[in-house]
Amino acid sequence: LLDTFQKFANQVQEEFWVCVDSLADRINNSNRITVSMQGKADFIIHDIQLFADQCAFKINGLAFEIYQPGMHSVWNAGLVASYAIYHQINPIAVNNAFKTFTGLARRFTVIPVSNHRRIIDDYAHNPNKISSAIQTCHLNDAPLLVIFQPHGYGPLKLQWSELLKVFAQTLKTHDRLLLLPVYDKGGTADRTIDSQIFLDAIQQQAGNFEVKLLSSLDEVLQDFSAVTLNIKQILVLGARNSMMGQFCQQLAQAWEKY
Repeated sequence: LLDTFQKFANQVQEEFWVCVDSLADRINNSNRITVSMQGKADFIIHDIQLFADQCAFKINGLAFEIYQPGMHSVWNAGLVASYAIYHQINPIAVNNAFKTFTGLARRFTVIPVSNHRRIIDDYAHNPNKISSAIQTCHLNDAPLLVIFQPHGYGPLKLQWSELLKVFAQTLKTHDRLLLLPVYDKGGTADRTIDSQIFLDAIQQQAGNFEVKLLSSLDEVLQDFSAVTLNIKQILVLGARNSMMGQFCQQLAQAWEKY
């Protein structure tokens, strides 16, 4: 994609922002402005502090706070703040705006449950986003159940090795992974690779956490007391399935009974 991105950069007439460290020196544009967490850049994000429900960081010495968790949130807010600084917007106004931002639907949407438990509804479906969501949950330092529905047979096949690596490297011994069947919209999709085969591959690569396959969202609710044993937080991952948000609400209602 680098060639395509460079062609896009060549057509940008005003400022062109690059906020990916690995691309900062590979995209050429006379109006290029760079944001980085490492190395040289026009705007450096530094002194990062990550907490379970918020983050603090500095940009070129100016302090900012956001009430969204995770390193990916720091990247997003860091770019916004850098853009504001560049255009001479008062950093106090930026911080005040950050205080009012409550997030986006199905982007680490937290549903509180009694006894210091929580459900996180997240649209993450590719390896990078899944890794960010899991690592952000681990800031809470509580046993985690991940419920993951692959959003298509093609994407599962394309991202196979990266997805295996993400789950093997990010899930901890006390975590659990609950897989659902691939979301199937019908058509002529190649169904030779499915969630059962993916589960078998995970078990071969990483045996330090429990992994299980259930047949549907309904079965999760029916088998709820078993899958949530000793769990304090549940991360629901998946795209395309419009029932995911409703399922998380049902999950919260069911969990309140235990």
